[in-house]
Amino acid sequence: MRKVGRLAFSLWGGWWLLLTTVSISSLIVLLGLLGVGQERLHILARAWARMLLWGLRLKTTVTGYEHLQAGATYVFACNHSSMIDIIVLLAKLPRNFRWMAKQNLFKIPFMGWGMRMCGYIPVDRQNRRAAVKSIGLASQRIAEGASVAIFPEGTRTPEGQLRPFQSGGFVLAIKSGRPVVPVAIQGAGSALPRGSLDFRPGPISLTIGQPIPTEGLTLNSRHELARRTEDQVRRLLGLPPGEVDKHPPAT
Repeated sequence: MRKVGRLAFSLWGGWWLLLTTVSISSLIVLLGLLGVGQERLHILARAWARMLLWGLRLKTTVTGYEHLQAGATYVFACNHSSMIDIIVLLAKLPRNFRWMAKQNLFKIPFMGWGMRMCGYIPVDRQNRRAAVKSIGLASQRIAEGASVAIFPEGTRTPEGQLRPFQSGGFVLAIKSGRPVVPVAIQGAGSALPRGSLDFRPGPISLTIGQPIPTEGLTLNSRHELARRTEDQVRRLLGLPPGEVDKHPPAT
């Protein structure tokens, strides 16, 4: 009987995801074509995320809002264990921000169209020239007054684990001079495990750490900045420190 209940909830979750994504993405595309700005379209994306959290019965608690200053822009660096991470950040981060996300997401019908219209930033990790172009586009978004959110692990990781942080996204923080904010999400990987549509209701926590300043840093410091941020996210997740030598030396 329990399995039947879980299956029924997963079917509901998949239907709710499809319904809200198609409807809200279509509205975003329509309004974007009519000239509505990206900041207002981002508000619609936040509404989509809140609808999903409600429909999937994911009660989310947030701590650390006090670390963010009103009107400031940041580079948010978050762990990544599930698609639910995106929904949680969209719903709960109190900022006008843009994503840096792998380009394959932008190829998904409706969702990808809406992401482009909102000004989110595709990243091709296999093409260095395209990746550099993405950093430039993200810098432009920051100059326009938006924060940027990155997943520096580069891929999803099972709940309770953390991969070494890649340094590419931290080039953006150094070039823009914006602080990096470590962010930890717990429970998302249990709510929707990687590679499945087995939706499970439950609690999720989002913890915002103290911003790490980047003023005065050079690009040679990007690996050290990645390591410091990773250590802070590990601490927020309650994980032991990572290996000291897993990041290549600055060049």
